[in-house]
Amino acid sequence: KSCIKNLHKENQFDAINSQWLYPDSVSIDNLLEAINIPHISTGLGCDVNLDIYDKSKGKKILKMLRNSRAITVVSNNLKNELINNNIPNNKITVIPNGIDTEKFKILDKEACRSRLNIQIDGLMVLYVGRLSEEKSVSTLIEAASKLIKSNIKINVYLVGDGPLHQQ
Repeated sequence: KSCIKNLHKENQFDAINSQWLYPDSVSIDNLLEAINIPHISTGLGCDVNLDIYDKSKGKKILKMLRNSRAITVVSNNLKNELINNNIPNNKITVIPNGIDTEKFKILDKEACRSRLNIQIDGLMVLYVGRLSEEKSVSTLIEAASKLIKSNIKINVYLVGDGPLHQQ
């Protein structure tokens, strides 16, 4: 706690915005007794969908959320999940993840597939994200397998890294 007191004394910050409800925001909530400034906690995904229901984490997260001045999340689904856990609607703001539209633009589908040597026939499913258990990529693969068994042409491309990358 003395570290955050010293940082605040040097910088006089007005608020703290912490990313991930657990462990980051819970840790900040515990430190804020040392300084009296608002805490804005941010939920990003599995911290809302999974951690809030974990026996060892859930109570700590809910206590921290009640203490937070405001809460931001990246989707309406996450907001609804918090509301379902009795967090007041007016305390939660949705700030969707954004993209740089100068860098990322919609291009011609056939030209892109040709350039990347991707088959043009059949359905194409692209997953971009963390390759981990909580993302349930295995469900996507299972669904694609069922379509293939039903003689539906489908190509699934997985882009990402994480604990399941080698599987």
